[in-house]
Amino acid sequence: MCCQYKLGLEEYFNKRAEKTKGQEAFIEYTKNKIIYPNKTSPVITLKNGIQEVTLKKWGFKSFDGKPIINAREETIREKAMFKGYEKHRCVIPIVGFFEWSKDGVHTKYYFSFRDNTIYYLVCIYDVFDNFVVITRTPNDEMINIHDRMPLLLKEEEIINYLSNKLDIKDIKNMMDMNLVIDKA
Repeated sequence: MCCQYKLGLEEYFNKRAEKTKGQEAFIEYTKNKIIYPNKTSPVITLKNGIQEVTLKKWGFKSFDGKPIINAREETIREKAMFKGYEKHRCVIPIVGFFEWSKDGVHTKYYFSFRDNTIYYLVCIYDVFDNFVVITRTPNDEMINIHDRMPLLLKEEEIINYLSNKLDIKDIKNMMDMNLVIDKA
């Protein structure tokens, strides 16, 4: 789960009174660009207490060379591939994400947010500047379509996550969003 997302970078920049370090370099990404696995994406990290936008590639390389694009929040601490990276945190502002149904038909759905705000994908990154999206069990709105969904944060929670003051296992309990679901 989470196999494509629509960036909300322009909305992120517009909400911030002060400029984000490196903002000018990301103009091409500000028009709600759709990001796919194995592609480069702007991510937000925290450096010396300041939010910084940098580019990272979506997907860790597995031991057999296949890309791993997601990490389950329930098992992230147990998997050798993710050990040591829990403190390497980043978030990605999105206005929605895509998923295919697990009903055998593979219908593509687009999930946006009823309150028309941006949410932030919860991610970790490695020393090679690759990232994975952390996923969770689905909420009531998503469960009939797919068995996973991205772990998401609201604006006011991103600093605590990026500065390691918010544990990954505690995020799921805080998320209650209203999804708008459309066939894509």
